[in-house]
Amino acid sequence: MNAVAFDTLKTARALEGSGIPRAHAEAIAEQLAEGRTVDLSHLSTREELNAVRDDLKADIAKCATKEELNAVKDELKAEIAKSATKDELKAVKDELKADIAKCATKDELKAEVAKLATKEELKYEIALVRADMRDLENRMTIKLGAMLVVMTGILLTAVRYFGAAH
Repeated sequence: MNAVAFDTLKTARALEGSGIPRAHAEAIAEQLAEGRTVDLSHLSTREELNAVRDDLKADIAKCATKEELNAVKDELKAEIAKSATKDELKAVKDELKADIAKCATKDELKAEVAKLATKEELKYEIALVRADMRDLENRMTIKLGAMLVVMTGILLTAVRYFGAAH
């Protein structure tokens, strides 16, 4: 969990200065601080993204290039020309096709890399989280205001009732 900086002491003192009892002011400040806590643990870190990128680059480096495959093809043609029969040639051809089918294509690897979150996508996600935090702050402010109105009404009623009793 990562928390946005929030000064609970300052908030509690401000509430206390406006006439709210110290215990209530501290409780309100703590609730506001809790509402600003955001869980960013599900987002990928730069290090994790770099590690995945490095792994993909290593996988790409392991795959044969067209030039390498063509060189093998040429070598095989030369060997076949020396002594291979048509059946032997077909078996080698089928084996090569199977090996080639196992390798990922550059387009497949590019698609995998494209699936990774970019810096812009992470910024967008952070902006969404911040917007959610602002919405939460607004709702908390409204609820706090409603609580203050109700508390004021209760206090005024109590003053009138007890004031009339004396």
